[in-house]
Amino acid sequence: MMAIYGFVLSELPSIHDIVVTNDDTIVNATALSEVLLSRRTGSWMIGKVSRGYPRLFMPWLPWHVSGEMYTNLCYPRFTQGSSFILSRNAAQVLIENVCKTPFVHLDDILMGRTF
Repeated sequence: MMAIYGFVLSELPSIHDIVVTNDDTIVNATALSEVLLSRRTGSWMIGKVSRGYPRLFMPWLPWHVSGEMYTNLCYPRFTQGSSFILSRNAAQVLIENVCKTPFVHLDDILMGRTF
């Protein structure tokens, strides 16, 4: 995703918002156009936000995350699900900060620096 955000930022200067969706997601185009037409400013992301999502610390679970990998009991707020929308500014913030975040394996994604 970071490569796609970087491409949009460097090659598509007229794009204001980035819509991310899985290939098996049905999109309500009417609702989407209403969201995109309501102009927001700054860095923002719209989607299903999870708050207080606990770290799965039991080692037999498929998505176990050890205390060495992530020390907090709960993850910070994050957007999950099959689709979300983020502003151009938010994509820039993500690109600038993704490598400052410690590596974390969460579900079927990886985030943070891997070296």
